[in-house]
Amino acid sequence: MGTLDKPDSIRETYAESPSTDVEKNEEYTVGKFVIVNYDNKLFVGQITKLLLDNIEINCMVQHGKRNVFKWPNKPDCIFYHREQIASVISEPEPNQRAAQLTKYDWLLFNDI
Repeated sequence: MGTLDKPDSIRETYAESPSTDVEKNEEYTVGKFVIVNYDNKLFVGQITKLLLDNIEINCMVQHGKRNVFKWPNKPDCIFYHREQIASVISEPEPNQRAAQLTKYDWLLFNDI
């Protein structure tokens, strides 16, 4: 019987932990865009770091109530809990000096 066959072995515990983390983080990867709910307000941002159940997101600024989003002059990177992420979305489409969500993502943004 090898060390991996023992249920209480340290090796088995560590061998299984990464696969569990990978399953948790499957849809949340660095570079993906998301809609995050913070203080009952929605923000569009890009994932910059993953740390267990906390995800660092660099948020964009929405101009008015329109489908116009810009990156702030200084990055707005904050850690959010996984439960605060409302949805994964497509990368916003460039529109002059700003960006806009796809029609589907804009409808989703307004429906959350």
